[in-house]
Amino acid sequence: MDDLLALLKHRKLIFTYRYMGCTKGSNIGSLTDRIAEKAYRDAGFKITHLNLRFNGRITLYTCYSNQIHIIKGKFCQLRDHGLDKNIGFFRIKPAAQKKKIAVLGGGPAGLEAARVAALRGHDVTLFEKTTTLGGQLNIACVPPRKEEMRRATQDLIHAVCNAGVHLCMGQTRTAEQLKDAGFEAVINAVGAHSAAPRIPGIDSVNVADAWKVLAGEQQVYGTVAVIGGGMVGCETAEYLAARGCKVSVIEMMDKIAAGESTTILPTLLENYKTYGVEQYPSHKVKEFRMDAVVCENKDGAEVTIPCDHIVLAMGARSNEFDAAALEAANIPVYSIGDAAGKAADISNAIRTGYDTACQL
Repeated sequence: MDDLLALLKHRKLIFTYRYMGCTKGSNIGSLTDRIAEKAYRDAGFKITHLNLRFNGRITLYTCYSNQIHIIKGKFCQLRDHGLDKNIGFFRIKPAAQKKKIAVLGGGPAGLEAARVAALRGHDVTLFEKTTTLGGQLNIACVPPRKEEMRRATQDLIHAVCNAGVHLCMGQTRTAEQLKDAGFEAVINAVGAHSAAPRIPGIDSVNVADAWKVLAGEQQVYGTVAVIGGGMVGCETAEYLAARGCKVSVIEMMDKIAAGESTTILPTLLENYKTYGVEQYPSHKVKEFRMDAVVCENKDGAEVTIPCDHIVLAMGARSNEFDAAALEAANIPVYSIGDAAGKAADISNAIRTGYDTACQL
């Protein structure tokens, strides 16, 4: 606590809180309140509100000198019981040995890893194959209520630039090229891509991808069937319904929007009711047609759902990076975020990026 106070008083700035070891449903609000009350009021900050998210970031918004700041920090060793004990404060420490490090991918995982590695004193170069940083954050901020996520992207980009990371935009590197360039460690943050099984009709011109729809790369209109009732599918459906489409959500599992938080879910379902979004849980897609989706319901009966366009939101698969040449040269390669074998969420991207950079 004293370290935190000293840093706040000295620099008037700002960390990211992460609770390690807390499971969803743990009662950590009172602890957070005590930390906020003492640390920030003692440091001269006026607390405006608190945004708490389990298994991710806890962001304290404060007001100082009439400017809004995002307070960031990290706490560790919080247990399921006795949460006010064994509290430690993570600080980014200088590396014992400075290295030349390459980060592949400019999504949230790659940006966080590059930021932390550079702050530790490493010579960091980030390669991004597109001309835009932020990765999936650039489409995550598109659905209703998600506009604020643009600030997270801007925050990460500014932090990377301020940390002195070398940015190589519109460029990729092979393992052989990285080896020849003399990099001593490589962080693989190449992310994931939208994936779907080979359902008959999937290559039809009326079939679009949810990621590309949110990015504005594909356009759909009229009656739209969204395949997949997870977070991406449900938010894409809400986005399209708000723009005048007649939307149906088709999900193989018995519940739609199972991954949505209890904070967002009531609003999403209320908007579904307002826009007339139809829901088809327990429906397995069998075929895509030019004018319909053919499904099988839980009773085994065939159901035909009319539509003009079909939008796929059926999950994601990690992108591959061939690291053979680096491994043969004994150059360590660390996979983080969605590139680490299984596509996950933004909090996982930030956590793995931070933790990996702290190990180098």
